[in-house]
Amino acid sequence: LLNRTAEEHKDEVQKLLQAASLLVDASRSLGSAVLYIDDKESNEFKNFLNGGKERTNTALQLIAQLRSFISGL
Repeated sequence: LLNRTAEEHKDEVQKLLQAASLLVDASRSLGSAVLYIDDKESNEFKNFLNGGKERTNTALQLIAQLRSFISGL
């Protein structure tokens, strides 16, 4: 990022890196939710599931912004 990215594109690259990180975190959280799937009313299940969903949604918003940026080039 620091050495190979043009200054005018650093924000977009940062969004791309953040989206990828959020998707990895979301998959870990959703994977952890599976451990508690037998008790869907437990706080652990709800927390992992909601965390995974929130991270996925945030990542998808960032990806949509990047898609819009790329289509405008």
